[in-house]
Amino acid sequence: IKVALGQKLNPGDLILLPVALVNSTKDGMKVFLEAKGGEALSLPENFVGNLDLKQDERGRLLLPVRVGKANGKITLTLEGKAGAFADKVTREIMVKPLGFPRIGTSCGMLDKPQSISFDIPADVHRSSITASAKVYPTPAANLVQAMEALIREPYG
Repeated sequence: IKVALGQKLNPGDLILLPVALVNSTKDGMKVFLEAKGGEALSLPENFVGNLDLKQDERGRLLLPVRVGKANGKITLTLEGKAGAFADKVTREIMVKPLGFPRIGTSCGMLDKPQSISFDIPADVHRSSITASAKVYPTPAANLVQAMEALIREPYG
């Protein structure tokens, strides 16, 4: 089994995954291919690909795969069986969510408790959310952070 798979996908992508099957024996054989994916991969229900290969023949199946909501690595497993022979291939796919980073800022005095809230759209997958907070207790601390950014860009 040989699989040519891209390195990064996005939620909602539909790919026709080419799967190459090779019979390098001197006899013909019937090959059965089974595909398994996690929750984030939608495969045709009970997909089992069948292919008759003659001696020293190569064949190809196109497996439709739809990527669901995910962020990070997901796994696709293909198992092929042909008579006494078997092969198993596992591939990890990096899924990056659609959209653009959002940045929100807030400022105020630390003399009393404060809360900050941001609206997160309903269609955002929870695993794609990251947050960081920076507190600058003095204007000098803010300037130090700004200097670090200036040193990095454009050629620092």
